[in-house]
Amino acid sequence: MLKKVLTISIIVAFIVTLGLSGAGCKTTTAATATSAEATKAAETATTAAAETTAAAETTAAETTAAAEIASAESQIKAAEAIAAKAVEKITTLPKDVPTIDMYGNTCVSASVLSLTQEEIDKLKKGGYTAVISFHYTGMAWANLHEKGIRNVLDMCGIKVIAVTDANLKPEVQIDQYKSFIAMKPDVVITIPVDEVAMAQATKELAASGIKVVMIDCGPEGLVHKKDFAGLGMYDAKRDGMQSADILAKSIGGKGNVGMLYFAVPYYNNQLRVEGVEEELKTYYPDIKIVDKKGFTNLNDCYDIAKGMLTEHPEINGIWCAWDVPALGAIAAAKDMGRNDIKISAHDLDIEIGIEMAKKGLAVGVSSMFSYEKGLALGMEAAYALLGKDLPPTVLTPVLYVTRDNLLDAWRNILKEEPPAEIINAMAEGDKK
Repeated sequence: MLKKVLTISIIVAFIVTLGLSGAGCKTTTAATATSAEATKAAETATTAAAETTAAAETTAAETTAAAEIASAESQIKAAEAIAAKAVEKITTLPKDVPTIDMYGNTCVSASVLSLTQEEIDKLKKGGYTAVISFHYTGMAWANLHEKGIRNVLDMCGIKVIAVTDANLKPEVQIDQYKSFIAMKPDVVITIPVDEVAMAQATKELAASGIKVVMIDCGPEGLVHKKDFAGLGMYDAKRDGMQSADILAKSIGGKGNVGMLYFAVPYYNNQLRVEGVEEELKTYYPDIKIVDKKGFTNLNDCYDIAKGMLTEHPEINGIWCAWDVPALGAIAAAKDMGRNDIKISAHDLDIEIGIEMAKKGLAVGVSSMFSYEKGLALGMEAAYALLGKDLPPTVLTPVLYVTRDNLLDAWRNILKEEPPAEIINAMAEGDKK
């Protein structure tokens, strides 16, 4: 009997133990499941947070790119307003000067260019590359052009893979164009050295499938949309008119002047010359152009100017194609003891700026907004890559600069505070 009871007790204990063990297993399983669910929920939350952060960063980047492009557009419009304000009270300048490009197209304001966020996104996904080809560099205008171009291309994810300098030699630039074809960039932004010599090379560049955007000069015989996507120019005829007006006022509206021009087939310089001659003929009939001499090498400008003053000692003013030839003319006049000569030119840079500031021979310049022009060229390249309809030629403004507005002009053109050299030269000039 006792043995039977013990056996039953053992069986009952085993059953109870088994039950308790089963309950424990169920409890452990439930806890494990709860822990897994919590972990999964945490992972889901982390993923969602990461996705939210990524989306926010993408949105912020898109907003920034769109804002930067909008800023580029507004800077071009602001430059137009600054240029207009500088001459609003000058009655010896025409208010409207229609500019026709070398192909007979009426130029339109670069402020018409704009890009949407969708277009920017499309460009960023394209993996596009670009080359910038200058006729020569080393001056402020070239640096500012490049900066403006790069800023727009960077916003659009377009990589600049080369920047070249042809040293004003067509044969050098032709070889560079051939190397571009081998490099296969998607777009080349170029300022051709010569309208005639660069014509065939530019056509070959476009025929290779590269989009071509030109700066200032368009080689002869090119066809819009076939041989080039677009052209960006400064307002060259008004540029000539403004520098002529500055020179005319500096000599009291009468006298004899000489012209030192760039003797290479180059349309924008031709427009500058036309602007000078038209301005003097229309508004200053008592000023006579007694000599015109051309140069092809910048190193010759000193001797050419010296010869001009020797042949025509009656000259009391000289117009120069841009600031570098003007520096040669200034040096020649000073060496001849002709400190009475007044000289006007184009493009604002440090040496010509110092001469203006200290009341030297340079009386003023008409200067392009090089940075804003670079922005416009970058936009044109973007249009070309998108296949977006682009006017044949867009125009950026030029600024009338004399000593009176030199400091503000420096800020507006060169995008920096006037350096100590300019400030010191202003102080020196104030003492005269």
